Amino acid sequence: GRVGAFTRPGDLPSAGSGGFPLIFSVAENIIIAWVIFITVSMNFAPGRAPGRRKEKGSLGVLWQTLKDVKKPRIAILGAGLSGRAVLEFLVRGTEVPEMSVTLRDRKEGPCPDWAAEIPYVTWKCGETWLSDLCEGVIFRSPGVRPDLPELTAAKAAGAVVTSETALFCRRCPARLYAVTGSDGKTTTASMTYAILQKAHGADRGVYLGGNIGHSLLPEVCRMREGDDAVLELSSFQLCDLRPKTHAAAFLNLTENHLNWHTDMREYREAKTNILPFAERRATR
Repeated sequence: GRVGAFTRPGDLPSAGSGGFPLIFSVAENIIIAWVIFITVSMNFAPGRAPGRRKEKGSLGVLWQTLKDVKKPRIAILGAGLSGRAVLEFLVRGTEVPEMSVTLRDRKEGPCPDWAAEIPYVTWKCGETWLSDLCEGVIFRSPGVRPDLPELTAAKAAGAVVTSETALFCRRCPARLYAVTGSDGKTTTASMTYAILQKAHGADRGVYLGGNIGHSLLPEVCRMREGDDAVLELSSFQLCDLRPKTHAAAFLNLTENHLNWHTDMREYREAKTNILPFAERRATR
């Protein structure tokens, strides 16, 4: 076997096939332990999402802004997968009748097709992509550092700076299983998803997303309490996020992404943000 071998439920061996083949990777032992841990948690934990914290802090202000301001001004930093998911959620998943959205990206180019025809979206790109950052709510894509001078100034002026992942974790009614690590997190998240699907069948919705390449934010409106959602989380997503989860796994830590993080300490601290509000934890 190899890391990444199990990426779809159909890839799992059927009953009587001799079980799972060996997985050779840096994360081998913790992956196996996590699979056992998930199975136990699934069997003995109540089938409901952990209690959500009250809407307070920056995300509480965010929803107060979206609901109470007549025409909220919103900025989305980054026109990739995360930015698109945020815009789709704002268009389809909120009850805000009017809003003004500025989609900002550091790369020069035309406005993406998926945003170009929305009348209240303004496109800003290139060298001036962060100029006049005066919106009240700002969504940071994972590749955008949260300590950019423009973001620091916006927060000091009263703006709410959040992210697609933070918004999903706050609004999701399902039980959350979160996985991070330098190696093996895609395999582990995919295996967890497959285990939950096999266990629940059609009785409960099971979702897989996050850093694995699929945002779950646009799907949050059809999730129900009692469903399960598995998130693969990167250090870019975790650097300013401490998600409240049913179970969280921190697989391992090796030098990585030091061209983005200032040093190994910052990288490690971002990864460990997955643990504080987890009801159950698996780590080395």
